[in-house]
Order: sequence, then structure tokens, then C-alpha cells
Amino acid sequence: MTASRECFQDDVGAYRFRRRADDGEPILWSTAFASSTARKEAIASARRNCWIPERYDVDAAGRRRFQFALKRADGQVLGRSRYYPSESICFNRLIHLGRAASGATVMEVTSAPGSVWLAGT
Repeated sequence: MTASRECFQDDVGAYRFRRRADDGEPILWSTAFASSTARKEAIASARRNCWIPERYDVDAAGRRRFQFALKRADGQVLGRSRYYPSESICFNRLIHLGRAASGATVMEVTSAPGSVWLAGT
């Protein structure tokens, strides 16, 4: 399986995208966008910013719970990862996101399985 980016509307009609790794694991859930155009611009911003280490925040949300956020240059959060049990796994997935960004396929999905965007907790 190759890396992919899934575009969908959530249960309340907001536009979102989800980034999957080569192994199929979802590694980034976007924030909500008001239109598909705003989502498309956010995807382009994510592609530009995923290479810049300063665009990531890693949060230790308690013991053995690590999550990263990808931000635009102005600090707005584009998306968040699931929670990982260790900081090293979290950083590994963060690095994977940057490496595979340019080769990801984009697909529109009609339903949003696991659409609770902070899933993986």
C-alpha cells in the first residue's frame, strides 16, 4: 500500500482530510474546514510545511501519550496525529509524514470511517 490522503466531509458537514502512511495507518487528521477549497489549500500548506521541523509541536499528554500537530507558518494547526505510547514512535511517524508527503495519492471518500478526528486515543 502507498501513502494516501483521504478527503471527506465529517458528520456535521465540515471538510477534512486524513493522511495515511504506507502501511495504511492514519497518521494525521486535519482540523475542520468550511469548504472543499479551504481544505485543498490546507493540503497544499501541509505539503509545504511538513518538511520544516519548526512547524511541528509534540505534546506529552500524560504518561505514555505523545501526539504531534502540524502547523502553518502563521501557527494555525492543520492537523494532529493520534496518540502514541512513546515519544520515539511519535517522532518516527512525524518523520514518515514528511518523507512520504510528495508521493501520496489523494482520494475522495464518501464516508468517513473513524471520522472522530482525534481517534487513536
